[in-house]
Amino acid sequence: MLFYIAAVLCFVAALLLVARPYWGILLTLAINPVVAATWETRIGDFSLNHVIGVIVPVFVLPRLISVDLPHPNWARLKLIAVLFLLANLIGVMALISEGKAVTAIETSIHAMNGFIAFYLFAVYYRSSEGIKHLTIALLISGIFPVAMGLYQAATGVVWHQRSSAGILRYVGMYHDAVSLKHFGLQTLLAIYIALHQFKLSQLQKTLLLGFGACSCVVIFNVYSKSALAILCAWFLIWALLQNRFVGAAIIGAIVALVNAATQNFLVNSVLQLFQKEIAFNQGELDRRFLLAGRVSIWEDLYNDWKLLPFGEQLFGTGDAIPAHNEFLRILITDGLVGLAAFLLATILATSLAASTVLRNKGPLQIAAALAVAMWGIDCIGIHPGLYSYYMWFVWGIVGLAVTLSPSRGRQPQRPAVARGPTRQVVHNAG
Repeated sequence: MLFYIAAVLCFVAALLLVARPYWGILLTLAINPVVAATWETRIGDFSLNHVIGVIVPVFVLPRLISVDLPHPNWARLKLIAVLFLLANLIGVMALISEGKAVTAIETSIHAMNGFIAFYLFAVYYRSSEGIKHLTIALLISGIFPVAMGLYQAATGVVWHQRSSAGILRYVGMYHDAVSLKHFGLQTLLAIYIALHQFKLSQLQKTLLLGFGACSCVVIFNVYSKSALAILCAWFLIWALLQNRFVGAAIIGAIVALVNAATQNFLVNSVLQLFQKEIAFNQGELDRRFLLAGRVSIWEDLYNDWKLLPFGEQLFGTGDAIPAHNEFLRILITDGLVGLAAFLLATILATSLAASTVLRNKGPLQIAAALAVAMWGIDCIGIHPGLYSYYMWFVWGIVGLAVTLSPSRGRQPQRPAVARGPTRQVVHNAG
């Protein structure tokens, strides 16, 4: 049943992406968690995940090519997007030369999704109304995964058996922990934006805070080391950027009280999750077993890469290797040239987001800084560049935030100022 519901939603999204891309993108964002949960059901060799990952760049990219926003950061954003595209396309040459046309097309689509992500929100949602609609879509997208995570925690039902350090991970209907973790974190950022960007009633604030608490429960039950690292990084960045040290102390006290009320459950779970890292620090475990064995995988793949012919070291093999590290994946797939482009794009994007938030500590600018931090941490253990919805969200928020902020030396502007050019841009973009 879920598959058919998701299929109908994908069809409607496709129609809207053609006729009304503004609403089509919002619907696509809202239904992504539902679509991702149908990964096991396939139409031939493809799932609905593949379908939605194709229709967005195919229908939206032609509308974005000629768009030029009147903002000094737009040229920098375009440069970052081109570098990101280059970093992910170099290996395609090897695939084409080997006759792997289907794989080459799939790789190109992943790259295109990353490319358009930098423009997606900035082009369509720069007005106050657009930011509101975007935030609502992201909040709606969080309902299904958070409800599913809570249901699993309450009932103990297991759709897919996944574990880490001997702990059963509640990943919902998804293939692995990546999807539920990401949708939970995405929901938290959407809640943060809603609470700080808009004028809300006390009831609305209470509901959003409750939604956020539920999201935290779901994220914790995924038992992901990277998720905990991201939450800690977000906590520190938020406290420092907004000088919320009292608020940070209150949150810390609440966590301590919850831990005490659950008989040290939170601390014991974290200690068990990081038991291998603790054992290594005490000299009781080889480093190759760290991070669920990822260190061993990294060393083996890097040693294999060093044995490749020089041309493949330089331009990559094109093979999509599960390296469990985004930088290593790029190195193998797209070579040293691709890795150099990827590193430069990452550094420029991080620098742009950081300089923007230091000039204008608005909700969207802080959300962009938090999104970049999430991306950086996840690049260590997974492949964010292979998840379309991940790139749409992270680089979409960054692109929106940096094109709303004033350029260096100008007075801060309210987001509503962007409403004028947004109308023109959206009209030109279809």
